[in-house]
Amino acid sequence: MRSVKVLAFTASSHRPAFLRSCMLQMQAQTYGLDHGIFLNSPQYHSPDDGFNYLKLVDDIVIKPGNEVLLAYGKQGHQHFNHMRAISQFDVEQYDLFLKIDDDDVYRCEYVHDVVDDFKQNRWDFSASFSDGIIKKDDYQVFKKGSLNDLIINDQSYPSMPGTYAFSRSAIQHIIRLGKTHKWDSSYEDPTWVNWMQDHLDFVCAYREKSSYVYFVHGDNYSTRL
Repeated sequence: MRSVKVLAFTASSHRPAFLRSCMLQMQAQTYGLDHGIFLNSPQYHSPDDGFNYLKLVDDIVIKPGNEVLLAYGKQGHQHFNHMRAISQFDVEQYDLFLKIDDDDVYRCEYVHDVVDDFKQNRWDFSASFSDGIIKKDDYQVFKKGSLNDLIINDQSYPSMPGTYAFSRSAIQHIIRLGKTHKWDSSYEDPTWVNWMQDHLDFVCAYREKSSYVYFVHGDNYSTRL
């Protein structure tokens, strides 16, 4: 089978240092990938805004064979922020789509591990856990983190939105349904999972190996971890 082509996608807002770290982590991956980023702000006026961090990341060395595209614009619902990141590329050219959060830790082998699992198990959607938790400056190395349990065949698995991975068919399904969905106050992560699990032809899977660490750094829902 030919090499699996991977597109990572990130929505980032008002977190310049995290954004730079995220981009550097993707370029440190042992498996090649392209990276679409939508940098967004509710205070967007023009590319000259102080919330446009392009000049803060334009020195990052992109590995040969990788491509990184960054757009800056008005913040929308988080679903559409992610879709804007993806839309900079031709979806048809990719086999695997990885949701990459800007504020977490992705070890250098993360993408390679996901690709290996995809090639072996041929799923449409998969997720994994956080192998340890960082709470501000406290690294809880032996704690397994989960924000959303993934239910597969009546079995519950700990999973993190920052580990979500999708096949091309799955991401096209999300793009299609998202255009007419009434988002209101609903979050994109659980909505996407519901769409995956409601589709009778999609294979949902849990990845036993994790090279991902979640970072709790503010006051939000995740502080319960």
